[in-house]
Amino acid sequence: MGAAASAVLYFVLRSDGNLLKEFGKLNWTSFVLGIVIVGLEAGWIYAYKAGWQVSTGFIIQSAFLATALLIVGFWLYHEALTWNKLAGVAICLVGLLFINYR
Repeated sequence: MGAAASAVLYFVLRSDGNLLKEFGKLNWTSFVLGIVIVGLEAGWIYAYKAGWQVSTGFIIQSAFLATALLIVGFWLYHEALTWNKLAGVAICLVGLLFINYR
């Protein structure tokens, strides 16, 4: 549905659009992002089928995602590790402890 809506919007918003020409301008990150999005959605489906609650599943996923993005940003993009970012990860981990021991 997302791909179909995007294609319709592309042709509606661009009168001189050539979709195949635009696909040629894509780099590898667009394809990887598409795979990641499909993987995240499949992960949600499997988590709910395994019995996870909607309220806790999202919080746990967000905490892990924030931590993973901090690590990826540091290693691959050489972003600075500030005390604010490290405190945010610590707060995420403390939140996970509270969820685990409720």
